Amino acid sequence: MFDVIVIGGGPGGYKTANLLGLRGYNVAMVEKDYVGGICLNRGCIPFKTYLHTSEIISEANKYIKAKILNGQDISINQKNLLDQKNIIVDGLRRGITNGLNACGVKLYEGEALYSGRAGDNYLISVNGELIEGKKIVIATGAKDVEMASIKINGNMKIITSSEMLELSEVPKRITIVGAGAIGLEAAAYFNEVGSEVSLVEYREHIGGGIDSDIADALARIINKKGIDLYVSSTVEEVDDNNVYVKCADGSRINIDSECVLLAVGRKPNIDEKMLADLNISYDDNGIKINDKCQTCDENVFACGDVTGQLMLAHTAYRQAKVIADTIDGKGCSIDYRYIPKVIYMHPESLSVGLTEQECIENGMKYDTRSLPMTYSGKYFADHGKDGAKVKMIIDEHRRIIGFHMLANDSSEISLAAELMIANGMSIDDICNLVYAHPSYSEIIGDVAELFNR
Repeated sequence: MFDVIVIGGGPGGYKTANLLGLRGYNVAMVEKDYVGGICLNRGCIPFKTYLHTSEIISEANKYIKAKILNGQDISINQKNLLDQKNIIVDGLRRGITNGLNACGVKLYEGEALYSGRAGDNYLISVNGELIEGKKIVIATGAKDVEMASIKINGNMKIITSSEMLELSEVPKRITIVGAGAIGLEAAAYFNEVGSEVSLVEYREHIGGGIDSDIADALARIINKKGIDLYVSSTVEEVDDNNVYVKCADGSRINIDSECVLLAVGRKPNIDEKMLADLNISYDDNGIKINDKCQTCDENVFACGDVTGQLMLAHTAYRQAKVIADTIDGKGCSIDYRYIPKVIYMHPESLSVGLTEQECIENGMKYDTRSLPMTYSGKYFADHGKDGAKVKMIIDEHRRIIGFHMLANDSSEISLAAELMIANGMSIDDICNLVYAHPSYSEIIGDVAELFNR
């Protein structure tokens, strides 16, 4: 008998289990693959390992070209990087497992099958063993979206982002379909390690839902890096050596490639039979939950990508905290408006709060100011004129409602941006803060001062 059975061991699942275990609840967690989920094993962490390496290569070669560093061009050893990535992932996975064990969580390895009720409790079968719980948390994550619309003629190598992270050799020419976070990060990596990269996006702007000014600035940077970018375009067909793309003007081009990476996003990984048996509401966007992450059954919770609510690991972490507090009888809810969104290219894109497009769509009165990152002396010394910029949006009461930053390491500014917006800080409040000099963050004060001119 368990107080809570958590189904899925990704960020939302293991965080929920850990928090409840620390509070003295008897918790079982069921995972059919690897603890850590997509984020740790085939997503966030491996990608950052790759991107850190490619950034070092890119920066070193830039300084070699400028004759500031002596030596020859540095190249990647993909096989050794793959081994290093696996060492990092294995170490972090062990850390999560040890943490769960330390707080008394019972880990079951296998697929969770719903097996009915025992009174008010829920029965879950794992590898033929029946376990019983008073509450269930569904945290089964997401899976890659398939591209059934692409006509395949020949033997072109077609991979997902998960398969990309297992390549032992870097392709010389690669076409990436999709310019959201996954596609952009993959494009950055392959470009920096020497591949010829083409990036195809069906929407007008890259970056998913980021502010269009930031998206356009990022597109210019991408082009300067030598990545061929095709927006408002679609891949129609591939053969042995070519990718055929319908462009924005209606023309059709072919791109010489030896590999295609599909990065068109993920969708909730829903067990329709389990949800039907539990009588839980869901649709193609995910399991329906309230602001306490409860489904239509108050004793069945859902968190993470399976809910379709901002598919980010830190969203799942926050939902896990809400679930643990709710089960513990504490008042807690989640507000998705202030959750930071980051694309880990070079430079990184950070978005917190409303975009200008959202302000227009909501009929809001607003004002904006922006500056290039060269206003930060430290950023200029570190990265020069790389096209990075900052944009701030305020409402009619001069309170900050949106913060958008395109700069290396902008993810480290995310907490400051979230605090400013969540606490409704005014421009005067922001101007009155003292910013370390030199630092990247001091540009926040510089942009804020522009509203007073």
